Amino acid sequence: MRPVYLDNNATTRVDPEVVQAMLPFFTDQFGNPSSSHDFGASAGAAVRKTRLQVQTLIGAEFDDEITFTSGGTESDNASILSALEVMPERIEIVTSAVEHSAVLTLCAHLEKTRGIKVHRIPVDRHGRLDLDSYKAAVTSRVAIVSIMSANNETGTIFPVVELAELAKEVGALFHTDAVQAVGKLAIDLKSAAIDMLSLSGHKLHGPKGVGALYVKRGVRFSPLIKGGRQEGNRRAGTENTPGIVGLGVAADLALKFMDDANTRVKALRDRLEKELLQRIPHTFVAGDLLKRLPNTANIAFEHIEGEGILHFLNREGIACSSGSACASGSLEPSHVLVAMNIPNSAAHGAIRFSFSRNNGEEDVDRVLEVMPGIVKKLRDLSPSSPARSEDFNRFQVWATTQPRPPFPVKENAMRSCFAESCAIDVTDILARLKSLSAAEEFFAVLGISYDPKVLNVSRLHIMKRMGQYLAEEDFAGLPDGVIAARARATLERAYEDFATSSPLTHRVFKVLEEHDPDKPATRDHTFVPFDSILRRFGTE
Repeated sequence: MRPVYLDNNATTRVDPEVVQAMLPFFTDQFGNPSSSHDFGASAGAAVRKTRLQVQTLIGAEFDDEITFTSGGTESDNASILSALEVMPERIEIVTSAVEHSAVLTLCAHLEKTRGIKVHRIPVDRHGRLDLDSYKAAVTSRVAIVSIMSANNETGTIFPVVELAELAKEVGALFHTDAVQAVGKLAIDLKSAAIDMLSLSGHKLHGPKGVGALYVKRGVRFSPLIKGGRQEGNRRAGTENTPGIVGLGVAADLALKFMDDANTRVKALRDRLEKELLQRIPHTFVAGDLLKRLPNTANIAFEHIEGEGILHFLNREGIACSSGSACASGSLEPSHVLVAMNIPNSAAHGAIRFSFSRNNGEEDVDRVLEVMPGIVKKLRDLSPSSPARSEDFNRFQVWATTQPRPPFPVKENAMRSCFAESCAIDVTDILARLKSLSAAEEFFAVLGISYDPKVLNVSRLHIMKRMGQYLAEEDFAGLPDGVIAARARATLERAYEDFATSSPLTHRVFKVLEEHDPDKPATRDHTFVPFDSILRRFGTE
């Protein structure tokens, strides 16, 4: 089975030319660029060459406007913190509600620890910035505006050149996180009022761990990392010469292939969207259909969980994502889709397919081959699908008639709890499978990631326990009635662990405590006993 990689907004495969260019700087030309001997001079020349290559890619006026960093997150942090330091009299920041966590998390930290006022500009249903709110927020009290060039989840492109002009009118600095845009969109910083720009090597077929920060000549800058005098006193520490060289070659290749690659990947993206929407009902594209990156498709499949879709796609050798890679493992819907007011029933089932110049028609064919069946399978099991709405309504009526409702009355929260309670629906799966893979499938049906790399400790522990329970059972040759009874008992044990340890439990506790702060919630009040669930739905 040929693997299909459609997660290029998370990271890209390093181009072979990039790898070959980097290798000598691990072996023969390994000198420190700051050293005066020949080894150092050779490394220093390579760093200077890359500075010119990046300058050309983004249309900067001077090569000394390019500072090499460890990647997009560092560049974003350095820009915002520098602006606050060089303009201490200004204590406000303007950003958007759909920025990458590298910006939003820092802004939240600055609010909490330094009292900085942060304006998070809302977006509309298509992910487009509310320009009226932006204009109202950008005042002389603002130190820096940080608005991404293109959204990493939906591909929606922001008018950063025009936004920068408005910031310039009030003397605020303007930074753009262009990590997703560089290499996909033509950029010319010579004539733009953009003061700072972040980019990352691994998003354009370069190596991980290296990026760059553009700082317009004349803009005051205070370094985030202090120490030596490297990078024109803007970023202390010995340069990552092999990574920087790789970034330079990747920049050249991105410029060389940009037009052709954009035409090809847009055609692939458009075909995938068109045929998926034709074949699968209750499906739509999230984002601005007119102004977005040519490689990005964010498709929302209503009434199912994205984590479940990813699980089954991964089993078919297809890699894509739900939400951004930096937020993977979260049970919450994407903050981007929430900000766009996408309904929860769709936001939870949104999948991002992101193409690169390495993809072809056969990749689209493979997704189209398996996706309709995966969606149907999950919808058949989903408590929020139209087919299951009657069961949910019965459950909701019963739950709200209890002396103390065991679940929050709010529909969205109740649907999540209901999904856990309906675990009995996968008894047939558990009866057939007796290893950790059964636990993986169980969690996939509930829309919960099982990948140990992204699970927190509690969920990983629960999944291992479930695998242990299943391994203890032997269903071979038993009558159907005995199999059902044993499967029910096995599932009950797993359910009890899940119900009392899930991160969802803590959110439910919080809701109940807010509803009745004088009576702290307990587990007994939060989850319906398993045998009660069976009786209510006639499974006993």
